[in-house]
Amino acid sequence: MASLVNRQAKIKNIIKVGIDCRCLTGSESGIPTYLYQILRNFKKDPGLQFFLFSPCKFVDNFLDLQDVYTVITPPFEINNNILKQAWIEFFLPYYLYKNQINVFWGPNHRIPFFAPKSIHKIITIHDLTYKLYRGTMKRTTRFLDSISIPYGLRKADRVVTVSHSTKLDILKNFKNVSAIDVVYPASKFKLGLHGDTLNEKSEKFPIGKGYILFVGSFEPRKNIARLLEAYSMLDSGLRKNHQLVCAGFNGWKFNIDLAVERLNLTDSVRIIRSPSDKELEALYRNALFLAMPSLYEGFGLPIVEAMNFGLPVLTSNNSSMYELCQDCGVLVSPFSVDSIHTGMLSLICDENLRGELSKCSVVASKIYTWKNSAEKYKNFFSVYY
Repeated sequence: MASLVNRQAKIKNIIKVGIDCRCLTGSESGIPTYLYQILRNFKKDPGLQFFLFSPCKFVDNFLDLQDVYTVITPPFEINNNILKQAWIEFFLPYYLYKNQINVFWGPNHRIPFFAPKSIHKIITIHDLTYKLYRGTMKRTTRFLDSISIPYGLRKADRVVTVSHSTKLDILKNFKNVSAIDVVYPASKFKLGLHGDTLNEKSEKFPIGKGYILFVGSFEPRKNIARLLEAYSMLDSGLRKNHQLVCAGFNGWKFNIDLAVERLNLTDSVRIIRSPSDKELEALYRNALFLAMPSLYEGFGLPIVEAMNFGLPVLTSNNSSMYELCQDCGVLVSPFSVDSIHTGMLSLICDENLRGELSKCSVVASKIYTWKNSAEKYKNFFSVYY
């Protein structure tokens, strides 16, 4: 009888954590990478049981999570974006109730409107782009964020952000928000030395070194138009010796091919779409510096990835980019082509500057680890034992 009571007590102490994993079904951009790396770095805890909810199967690079976690999907695949919205509001609350979830984590700005009231709710807000840089988002995404983020901030028992900059943005724009914690992302690459060789052969990978690297989606918020214009102002000899390599995924409302052609940069700008992790690692290792003068970033994951290899960074003097790079990068005004051009010129021509920034980058990058980030989330969930 005593053993039965003890067993029942242990079962009661298990916290069931339900996670909205809808973002793992799409492109491998910042938020999916953040969620995936957190999940990969959770240490086993007998007091926590995780349920990953998704409207359809994960994309290939995230499929290994199915070997570790309980993944729950509907009996039919939901791939339509509109139906995915219906899934999070109607199907997901049902599954949370059915599986007796104790804590819900919305890693992508969302808490379902019909989530059971008895469930503790944690939400991660990556940025406030919809409010601060409205014109850089699709109308539908902006509309959804304008509803879901304020609602999530009101209903969450705990709010998590990815930078102190985003935390400050929330405090400035919203009142009566629950406790806000900062959990930084990190690099998915192992610490490495800038300039190390990597045996990676690919038609997409540029031969040689000394190129300027941009990593990110091709969309207005990334400010690629001004970056290209600033690069076009460089002397033709400098452009010949230092190509601009743009690696990333197609976004929206910006055609990078047309922009390159318009500025007559087809001979000196290399576009690498959907790079593999090995290709991206090789790009970081052999670049001269990273150029990321975004208009706004909730965090700016490529910055930390570049710093991981001791790569100097040129980035913007605002939001989280300033927070991450004030001591290990050249900060420029993202709204000034001249400022971006001057910053690029200084990094190209000043080898001593690059050396100093490289040393600072290596030291700063050690702050950011996925293990530490995952441990923080585990502590958030464990509060509800």
